[in-house]
This record gives sequence, C-alpha cells and structure tokens, in this order.
Amino acid sequence: MQSTVSRYLGAVDFGGFIVEALLIVVSVGCLLVTVKLYAFKRKFAKPWLLLSLPVYAVTILGGFWIHQAYWLDEPMAVAAMQGNGNEVERLLAAGASPNATWEGDSAIELAKKEDHVLIVQLLRRHGARE
Repeated sequence: MQSTVSRYLGAVDFGGFIVEALLIVVSVGCLLVTVKLYAFKRKFAKPWLLLSLPVYAVTILGGFWIHQAYWLDEPMAVAAMQGNGNEVERLLAAGASPNATWEGDSAIELAKKEDHVLIVQLLRRHGARE
C-alpha cells in the first residue's frame, strides 16, 4: 500500500526533476551569495555558509532519490513486468529495490499479472513484499 505522498509524486511524472532543478537553482544562489559575502563582508560569510548547508544537503539527497526512483526502481519494475530476468538481476545488483513500484503496482504484482513465475521467485529471493 502506497502513501498518499508517494502516489501523488508517482502521478507527477517529472515532479522529482522539477523539485531537484529548483533546489539546484537555490543551491547555486546560496553559493554565489557565500562567495560574495566572503569577498566583501567576511564576518557574515561563515554564518551564511552554515545556514546554506541544509540546502546543499537536501539538494544532494534529492539527487540520490531521483537516481534511485527513476534510474533503478522504475526500470526494475518495468523489467519485471516484461519478464526480463537478466535486466531485473542487473538492476537489483545495482541497488534497485525489490519492492519498486511503477504506476501504483509493485514489481512483484506486475510480474504476477503477466505470469512471469521466475521473476516472482527472483524478487521473493531478494526480499520483495507481496
């Protein structure tokens, strides 16, 4: 069962990319302000940098989330639906979640719907929940 937030974010196909792009813009802005403060008013540069660190951290974590969601989990769920065992194994080895979802269904549910028994067994061995 997905949470309301993950269902909404899953429905907004590029929502994660838009949020990450905005975070990058804010991070670059914070960095430019830090450089300018360091050059002209050094006593304000360190506090500003410390206040900016959470922005940088969220930007980096957002990048990891996008990588996990769009380059590992989603392709793994689609490969499971298509019965592509080699691709499922490759993506699981790369760090994809065996509980990955695509359009509201988990990888194991997608494999079951398409009668890919070997894929279902593979996902179970990797800890997929049903």
